[in-house]
Amino acid sequence: MPNVEIEEYVDRVEVTRDGDIQWRKAKVLVDDNGRALNKSFVDRQVVSPGDIDAGKHSEIPEIVRAIAEIEHTPERIKKRRVNVLIPHKQHEVEMQKNLYDRRVREAAEASIGDKDAAETAVSKQAIEVDAAEAALAALVGDE
Repeated sequence: MPNVEIEEYVDRVEVTRDGDIQWRKAKVLVDDNGRALNKSFVDRQVVSPGDIDAGKHSEIPEIVRAIAEIEHTPERIKKRRVNVLIPHKQHEVEMQKNLYDRRVREAAEASIGDKDAAETAVSKQAIEVDAAEAALAALVGDE
């Protein structure tokens, strides 16, 4: 019976115009003669400017790290923060505030037996609004 080995490696790396680096890994079954018997793609990931510094990815292949050192310039990181992260966080704050308003209305309309639960939901939602606003303030303050 032939001996079969499994090799796993980064098969493709691409850089988008916004500086996102995406890569995929391939898994190949190789026989004794070095011939590939089967190849499948097992993993695809993306790292955006600023993600490596923020520690969002722990197992980044060395080739991707090397490309990120060149592509993830301070300008690209700032552009992503301004164009993507801050608007996303602003949207999240608005959604949390809308949910808070809904919880307040529900509490006002709740029957006497449900008042405590409704008021607890309002309090919890107020904490979520505060957390989202603090995260937005931190992002804006980093500019």
